[in-house]
Amino acid sequence: MSETTSGRNSGQDWTDDQVQQLRELAKGNTPVGVMSVKLGRSEDSIRSRRSRRGSACRRRVDRRTAT
Repeated sequence: MSETTSGRNSGQDWTDDQVQQLRELAKGNTPVGVMSVKLGRSEDSIRSRRSRRGSACRRRVDRRTAT
């Protein structure tokens, strides 16, 4: 499986350093896929963690079909 699916930290608790790095990446509007690779967590794990911290991830919008 790819790292973005299972991640090297799969099943492990988030460390304070990882949470801080997540905050910094979020402030920079880093895409969830990039966060996933940098943190070794699944995209779902990142979305879940951010939603629990009150910082929901924006989903991509297909501008061709958006009104």
